[in-house]
Amino acid sequence: QAWVKYRLRTGAMVQVERGVYAAVPPGADPRSFTPDPFVAAAAVRDDAVFAYHAALQVLGAAYSVHRTLTVLTSRRRRPLQVGDTRVEFLPHPASLERRKATRLGVLKLRYRGRVLATTGRERTLVDGFRKPSLLGGLEELLQSAAGFPSLDFLLLRQILQAYNQRALWAAVGWF
Repeated sequence: QAWVKYRLRTGAMVQVERGVYAAVPPGADPRSFTPDPFVAAAAVRDDAVFAYHAALQVLGAAYSVHRTLTVLTSRRRRPLQVGDTRVEFLPHPASLERRKATRLGVLKLRYRGRVLATTGRERTLVDGFRKPSLLGGLEELLQSAAGFPSLDFLLLRQILQAYNQRALWAAVGWF
């Protein structure tokens, strides 16, 4: 603990929140340094699954930049502010919780030296039609998803079956 206090005092680290710290790169000003919000969110919740627009960003498919990251987690918590980015922690969709399918369509990707869990293209597409407001709206969903190189139709079908909502089948079919 003395080591952490020393590193904070010398500007080698900044506190993201209680118990979570970020190393300040050499030469950077600790007063203006902002940790990466994706890495910070993953450090705060070890079961974090980036979803909705945050998933589009991790997948490299986002059409625009948003200052809110949505993270699915099994334990709710208050939002986290990292610089000008707000991290919202939401529960997994209830229909997937009931079917024990919260990891359906989730993949792990390497991001800045860490492994992050994110909803894949298929799950993000379905979730986007389910809650377009969390993705930045229908136009953002359509513009971003149009850039997907491919979709796994078997996985897409499994996800739609897990949600069991006719409107989602229709929306994805339309897309």
